[in-house]
Amino acid sequence: MIKETIVCYGHENVKATHRSTLEITKEDYLTPRGDCIICIKASKAPKDLD
Repeated sequence: MIKETIVCYGHENVKATHRSTLEITKEDYLTPRGDCIICIKASKAPKDLD
């Protein structure tokens, strides 16, 4: 089993209302249009995963 830990933070614009997509971003800001984003300032991106 592979296990990864990603640290990320909430934001006032986090909605997570998209019907089919969830996204974690390393960006430190979020616009109201980012309806699939569940957290920002992530400590890892896909290229950082083992």
